[in-house]
Amino acid sequence: MFEQITSIPGYQVYIWLLSILGSALIHLRVRGDFSRPVVVEMLLIYLAGIGGFIGIMSFFMHTIWADSVAASIGWPAGNPFQTEVGMANLAIGVIGYATFWRRDWWLPYIIATSIFAWGAGFTHIVDMVQHGNFSPDNAGPILYWDFLKPVALVTLYWLHSRYANTSKDKLFVEAVSAI
Repeated sequence: MFEQITSIPGYQVYIWLLSILGSALIHLRVRGDFSRPVVVEMLLIYLAGIGGFIGIMSFFMHTIWADSVAASIGWPAGNPFQTEVGMANLAIGVIGYATFWRRDWWLPYIIATSIFAWGAGFTHIVDMVQHGNFSPDNAGPILYWDFLKPVALVTLYWLHSRYANTSKDKLFVEAVSAI
């Protein structure tokens, strides 16, 4: 069964999405609050936190299994860039994983992961155009994830900030009108 799953191009993206959405849904269900601000916050927490964990796992993939990862992307094995990519994944991943406990780390994680993901996405596109590299881990769901994850993070962060400001404004108005 594992071989069947791993034969699906970009299978890891589907597992990530299931993990993020499933975890957020379970948390919301246990909490019993499906209000818009809480849903946005839970999605942001799990997209950043699990995204960070994925970055840590990507560190291992790009360092321990560097040659097989390079082959899946359509790049040559034995290239030291894999270690550099692994270290970048580790750094960004640790920041992302810490967002489970540190909401003040959300913005640094969003900035770092967006720059890294969009840079990787554009690199994949350039490789497709210049070298015709349409390997599953170069041109498949990973490519879409590189662009859509930062958009989702920025959107959720903006919505969360908007709801937080609305709540503070409402509390301020209620407090002033009580005087």
